[in-house]
Amino acid sequence: MAIARALITRPSILFAGATGMLARENTTRNAARTAITAGALMVGVALVAFVAVLGAELRATINTEVNQQIHADCVVSASGAGATLPPAVGEMLSAAPGVSATAVRAGEVSAYGTTEQITAVDPAKVAHFYNFIWAPGSGPADLARLGLSGAIVTKQFATGHHLVLGSRFRVQTSSGTWLKLSVVGVQNPPVVVELPGAMTISTSLFDRSFSQPSDTGILVDTVGGASAAAEQTLTHVLAGFPNAQVQTVAAFIKSQQAGIDNLLELFYVLLALSIVVSLFGIVNTLALAIVERTREIGTLRAMGMTRRQVSRMIRIESQITALIGAVIGIVVGVLLAGLATLALSSWNLTFTLPVSTLPVLLVVALFAGRFAARTPARRAAKLDPLRALQYE
Repeated sequence: MAIARALITRPSILFAGATGMLARENTTRNAARTAITAGALMVGVALVAFVAVLGAELRATINTEVNQQIHADCVVSASGAGATLPPAVGEMLSAAPGVSATAVRAGEVSAYGTTEQITAVDPAKVAHFYNFIWAPGSGPADLARLGLSGAIVTKQFATGHHLVLGSRFRVQTSSGTWLKLSVVGVQNPPVVVELPGAMTISTSLFDRSFSQPSDTGILVDTVGGASAAAEQTLTHVLAGFPNAQVQTVAAFIKSQQAGIDNLLELFYVLLALSIVVSLFGIVNTLALAIVERTREIGTLRAMGMTRRQVSRMIRIESQITALIGAVIGIVVGVLLAGLATLALSSWNLTFTLPVSTLPVLLVVALFAGRFAARTPARRAAKLDPLRALQYE
């Protein structure tokens, strides 16, 4: 607290001179009261900083994991949550000149008494567009072994059901068809953006087992690479499918991050309310301090301090208190986020500071402190010096 106050109050003395020095002394006169007042703001700012750091980490992780998995130029998916595309979309893209594509089928099966997602890929094409994160003992060669009975399972699914390479298990489709599968490979996909399902089979087996196969996404490469022109060309090719959405990988990443952004905005609104409430604490503290220092303010006025200087002294005092709470809050929030990152090590989160957000918190705290001091500063400036000197 003392270190933060010393760092924060130095600029006030440099730029405001004697007025800034008086404001600093007023905050140190009753350090306990200043600490309690700044503490309320500190809690709100700490929560905002904590959420901001975790949000930045999740955004960075999504960016890394999608780029690690997808090597295509564009991603075609259905607009709307949970929507899918008919196989005709992938066939039309594959037939278009200068375009190569592979579809990723998706569906649900019952396995070991629970519902799991199952995906299907073309073993001959998928490696060009998608990078499986293989567990030890598995590799790209396992794709060729999918055939009509092979399955590549995630490490989590394999561990949970005691499956190893060569293990056999059964799943049931929604139509009641039983599939007898053999584990030919194990992958260890990222946790945050887990694109494949719990198990992946070949497209040929999927089409034979599901009466109405559909695609969750189509990975596309174009001759000119990812560009706005290529995106426009693909959109034109798919004009007959209005729900087909064409995105570059960069745009796909942003769409994946959109959910986090919406959640962060909700948290920011809720936490902003706590910060607003804490500002009333600053207002009350300043009002009480002015009452206690009425004779002192009268003495300063009698010695030549102008109304403007009195008002400025109160504003700086409020800003110092707010900045103390903001600085300590940011430090606490960042430290908590660092501990949370360690606790979520299985998510492969990378500690990331939101350099565009944390400085904004300081600026907001500075202006919030100035705003909170408006009424107390006006009241102090309007005190009559003679009456203030007679105040008991």
